[in-house]
Amino acid sequence: MCPFMSEVIVRAQALLVEKANYYVIKDTRSKVVKGILFNASKFLVSAKNIHSAPMNRSRVALNSLTGKLPDTLTVNTVDLHCFLIHQVQLRCVDPVMESGMITVAPSVSKATQGSHVMAAMALQRDISVEGILKSLPVRKLSGGQRKRPGPLAEGGDNTHRFSVDILIRDMLKFPARPLHWNLMREFTLAADDGAEDEQFLLGKVVSWGEKDGIYFWMTTFSHGAQVKMEYQERAECLNGTYTHGADVAGAAA
Repeated sequence: MCPFMSEVIVRAQALLVEKANYYVIKDTRSKVVKGILFNASKFLVSAKNIHSAPMNRSRVALNSLTGKLPDTLTVNTVDLHCFLIHQVQLRCVDPVMESGMITVAPSVSKATQGSHVMAAMALQRDISVEGILKSLPVRKLSGGQRKRPGPLAEGGDNTHRFSVDILIRDMLKFPARPLHWNLMREFTLAADDGAEDEQFLLGKVVSWGEKDGIYFWMTTFSHGAQVKMEYQERAECLNGTYTHGADVAGAAA
């Protein structure tokens, strides 16, 4: 059994960023969706006929030896995309949600298969990945009751935690860490007298993704706008937010 861990949900979110990561299988006559196949493009000789196309399970291994793996792969996603072909059959979702557990085969990565199940449920609109990420507690680190210092912790080397260089380093290493953080960004807004004012608005980081090997984060601001930022702009905004005294890890913006 695989619990609803933060790792599983974050992996599912990463899978849904690119449509090439999954293939929806429909009944040839009724066109009813009966399953979702993950990593099919890595193993199929031809994707034109998904129901009868022969498999080639040596393709990924050969591509890794010849240096032909996709440029977008990272250490965090290589097992997500290359080590397992997996079909999720669509059944009743209620028992899964009630138990808070996912049953997976013991011979494969539970986190990987669990993320496939959660991604399939999200594609069927049975769940909201973003909603689960907001409510799911973070799993504790192994090895006792160690506690990671919060972003506003004082003492030690925390005076540099929000420098641009440190933020970029941490975001590239742990892209999900800034989720639900607050940040400020400057906008040009119309004033009551018809003039335009430069104002700093507070927003909240709601999601992250990866495209062409580059991470990006989506932030929803107080006036309703949603802005996509890459690591440099996000680090500068977080640095400015902290410098001006706003609560980076506080309540909802």
